[in-house]
Amino acid sequence: MGVISCSRSGCDSIMCDTHIDSVGNICYDCQSEFIKCMESHQIWAVGDEAITYQLKRFMKINKDYSSGSGPSQDGIREFFNRHTK
Repeated sequence: MGVISCSRSGCDSIMCDTHIDSVGNICYDCQSEFIKCMESHQIWAVGDEAITYQLKRFMKINKDYSSGSGPSQDGIREFFNRHTK
């Protein structure tokens, strides 16, 4: 893990291992919040293109956004795993 700032609006994290070329850096906390946000809104993004589209939208939402819980989003977790060093 390096000292790399999260690209999300309002996030102060400097510990990012994950980088998506068209999105930027995303910390673990923002990844988890993104997954919860997708679950709470019942958005079932499948495939890299759909996940990236939703992630770009999410990264513009300030960090203080809170979300609920719901079903697992294993495909999104796998997407982040592929982009984590």
